[in-house]
Amino acid sequence: MADFIARENRYDHLRCPIRVFDRGGYRHFHGGTSAMTDPRFSQILPTMQLRVNSSSLGPFKQCPRKYQYEIGTGLRSRRPNPHLIFGTLVHSGVEHYDRERLAGATVDQALLSTVEWALRATWDGKLNRPWQSENPSKNREGLIRTLVWYVDQYGQSENLETIILPNGQPAIELNFEFDSGYQTADGEAVSFIGKIDKIVKLGDKFYVKDIKTTGHEVGGRFFAEFSPDNQFSLYSLAAKIVFDFAVEGLICDGIQVGATFSRFYRAPIGRPDTILDEWLRDSRHWLGQMESCAREGYWPQNDKGCGLYGGCEFRSVCGARPEAREGLLKMAFQTLPPGGGGEVA
Repeated sequence: MADFIARENRYDHLRCPIRVFDRGGYRHFHGGTSAMTDPRFSQILPTMQLRVNSSSLGPFKQCPRKYQYEIGTGLRSRRPNPHLIFGTLVHSGVEHYDRERLAGATVDQALLSTVEWALRATWDGKLNRPWQSENPSKNREGLIRTLVWYVDQYGQSENLETIILPNGQPAIELNFEFDSGYQTADGEAVSFIGKIDKIVKLGDKFYVKDIKTTGHEVGGRFFAEFSPDNQFSLYSLAAKIVFDFAVEGLICDGIQVGATFSRFYRAPIGRPDTILDEWLRDSRHWLGQMESCAREGYWPQNDKGCGLYGGCEFRSVCGARPEAREGLLKMAFQTLPPGGGGEVA
């Protein structure tokens, strides 16, 4: 195992000065309990987020108003998002398969178990029927096909070695937290949090592994969209800071999902230290902007971000008169419980 560990870690100073305990074979940081309803936020300045993941920092970069609605208030559309549901199910299905294989199952045994898991996961117990997706591709049938064909593609010929941690647990679904290096004016430290899918070894190099699903063609242009990328840079840093792996970056499995097919492409996405240093510096700037908004109590619109990623779901609200927005939000959105947003797949 000693060969797996980075001997000189340039980010040691960002290790969280928070109590550390072992959970599931990896170091997990616990910041204690909070009197606030959402422990991610400050008790001194309740609208300032102190534990920030990529699904929080990303929306703030896109538009502070979107961040306020989505993260600060916890609003989500009353209509389920089939893209998010499908992506999460694919991630969970591949994780199930990986754990079965690491437990000693054959490829066929692990695949059968994964299909059974997927059928249960997409059964709506309340309505006593399968999951009904509004998307013609990202649905129950598409999920089963994608998982089966994914194993056909990589099961017997997989050349990525899943890292086994010192206590014998696989480096799969690793929660992390580390210091961002930013402190608020009240002296509160802001940390980055999240969950890494997997850390793998290819030859003599280490990578974070991730999966992205899309309805569009996957190729060079698709993978180029992740350089730069908020989530991938954060995950690369977490692997280095929290888990001591000198990762080269990520290996991304891109999956194109159509109504009758699933296609698979794999590519490395590098993250040299100079890029990560820049990302950290930029992120502290954004955290400063987040604190400014929290102190002012105002989260401005970025109207240049309204059309990104197929269009912001709050666009119709922001386009209405200010006095009409509260009613529109109540009609079209629901409030999730604290922390209910999770990571975006």
